[in-house]
Amino acid sequence: MDNNYKIDKLAIIEQNQQIALESFREVEDFCKLSHISFLKENFKLKKIRDRKTEPNFKFSMAVLWSKVCALSGIKMDIDQFIAEDISRMILSTYSDLTIEEIYKAFELERHGAFDTKTEHFQFFSAEYVSSVLKKYKQWRQFTKIQHNITPDQNSETPKTISPEEQYKIMNKAIIRLYDEFLQSEEVSIPCGHVFDELYSRKLFPDGTDYKGKYAIAKFQLEKELKAEKSSNRQDRLKIKEVISNLDSDKNEKVLSRAKQLVLKDFFIYLKSISTHVKELL
Repeated sequence: MDNNYKIDKLAIIEQNQQIALESFREVEDFCKLSHISFLKENFKLKKIRDRKTEPNFKFSMAVLWSKVCALSGIKMDIDQFIAEDISRMILSTYSDLTIEEIYKAFELERHGAFDTKTEHFQFFSAEYVSSVLKKYKQWRQFTKIQHNITPDQNSETPKTISPEEQYKIMNKAIIRLYDEFLQSEEVSIPCGHVFDELYSRKLFPDGTDYKGKYAIAKFQLEKELKAEKSSNRQDRLKIKEVISNLDSDKNEKVLSRAKQLVLKDFFIYLKSISTHVKELL
């Protein structure tokens, strides 16, 4: 009887795994929508906090991480304890997301949609997952504001916003980033869109040394990458390749760090003269 029970239990697990794998095709298809349609349709989906009691939930999450690792080029198997740590983090910190959003977040990461790329160095961890999801939530917030995406929208065509509305949206983004700086004394990422807006409005001081900041950014990134330790030869080669690419003209990573450095210096300056950035807008 015990043997029959074990066989039946194993059959149920295998069946649930198969169902989760088949169901995940719907997740992949959903993520093929345009960014705007994806965010609009996502309002109709169940959030993770509402799905955690579903029989196939843990199997769906297992398929999700397996797909994410494969597409991200991570060849190492996920350690059981690390997987449990990631699950706890998702349920406690990111349960307001849908499974589709998590999958989409790593797609955007791979496709370079965020200002910076988080290097995993073949190590899948809660820290890596959290870094990507934080960037996704910032991207989601900005894109929703930019295209006026709200839960009650039914039209597939996003509302066209006027230049005046766009200007107000960017003002809010600039003010939010500066307020965050006043709290943390750091400039969070993504911040490239704020730099570009301030630069286009000619709000940076005339003496801003953009080339100098680019050189500093390159030096910092090279130093950080060289400090990375790995016993894996493939990881070391990947780090070496990333370092080599820093010398390319207008390297994306260097440019993003340089923008962050310029913004931080600018915000430090505003704070030193007791001027809030909103006074300039």
